[in-house]
Amino acid sequence: MDTGQQTKTGTLYHQVESMLLAAIESGALRRGVPLLEVQVAEQFRVSRAPVRKALGLLAEKGVIRKRSGRGYDIVERIGTARPDLQDPAEQGAYFIPGETDRRRPAWQNIYSAVERDLVSRQVFASVRINEQALADHFGVSRTVAREVLLRLQEVGIVDKDDRMRWVARKLTADHVFDLYEMRWILEPVALRKAVPNLPPGLLPRLREDLATALERYPRISVQKLDELEYDLHVDVLSYCRNRKIIQMLFQQRAIMISHHYIFDLYLSVPEEDPFIGEHLTIVDNIIAGDVDAAVDSLTAHLQASVTRALSRIETISPEKSPPAVPYIRLLED
Repeated sequence: MDTGQQTKTGTLYHQVESMLLAAIESGALRRGVPLLEVQVAEQFRVSRAPVRKALGLLAEKGVIRKRSGRGYDIVERIGTARPDLQDPAEQGAYFIPGETDRRRPAWQNIYSAVERDLVSRQVFASVRINEQALADHFGVSRTVAREVLLRLQEVGIVDKDDRMRWVARKLTADHVFDLYEMRWILEPVALRKAVPNLPPGLLPRLREDLATALERYPRISVQKLDELEYDLHVDVLSYCRNRKIIQMLFQQRAIMISHHYIFDLYLSVPEEDPFIGEHLTIVDNIIAGDVDAAVDSLTAHLQASVTRALSRIETISPEKSPPAVPYIRLLED
């Protein structure tokens, strides 16, 4: 796994969690084979910290459970085991999708780079993407290039214009407001539906992470800010059982992805807490059993985030605009 790229599509531990889950669903990881933190880290070529968090999230979701000794056992098989796969324990390694695994979809190899190219330019202008030029630039088929764009469309980064051409819209005030408005309509409903399904250990862990980050602030990383954002707005809400709501929220993910690049490429961690205290209030309200207060706090947090997001974008100088790439054309406002 190229950690320099994988963190750009979300936080690293979410990537590890997703790929572990895929391996369990496919039967590549079998019951009876312990998942050991150090071995998973070596397989993915990442540090143990994101692996530890990914395994914890899978345990909270009931997919794996802590062993009496070291590691975790698989307790839930979502997919069907593949009988043609040799037992990983016999080979001394896990069958986990990765850079060297030919079963990994080809689009994953270039997704992060394309996402970065597009989002880093949306701060400055709307852009048009040439599908064939994208394929040529990365040395892949046009089918692979189209798959990348379809995946980016799913999270709201690109779309088709009236002439069915791929475009990524500039982060104008109206566009940012629309994205947040959808979130403050949907997320409070999702939170109310998610709360009854939250596993017992999740909220205390979130609260501890938030309190620690607030105490250390601003001596934290952009990646840590990403993790805290995803903890509430993705992980907690994922326990909402209305999958249509979750699907619609997934399509609003563009603004969260944009925030990562704005901080990572153009700005440093802000001097004042951008959201940690607000997240802590939401979590405290849930722990206290006051779901109405938690919902109100979440709505207020999202509404306040619009102004903060626009303020950050306005501070970025046009001189920081990235150099041209062959498959992206800037559009007139």
